[in-house]
Amino acid sequence: QGPSGASVTIILPTGTVAGTYTPKSYADAYDSTANKITGIGASFSILNKANGTDAYTTISEGTLTLQSVDPMTGSIQFKASLDGGGEVEVQATFYQLTPV
Repeated sequence: QGPSGASVTIILPTGTVAGTYTPKSYADAYDSTANKITGIGASFSILNKANGTDAYTTISEGTLTLQSVDPMTGSIQFKASLDGGGEVEVQATFYQLTPV
């Protein structure tokens, strides 16, 4: 449940196991030069009034709890900020998601 057109993205490096983690901003968890996920990261996006997408990519004060990894079950909560300002608090619970 939540606003229409909203999505939470979670990235996990290879070898992540069940447990509790502090997610980083996507840019801090992904090495674009090496094309490799280096940490646990998250982001939030939502459709805006202009039919575009607002991507909240700066993450703070977050907790990711993984009860299982494949399939992925757990919960996440964090504060997410737009580069141009604006902040939202995100909370999500997920059950048996298949990693992509």
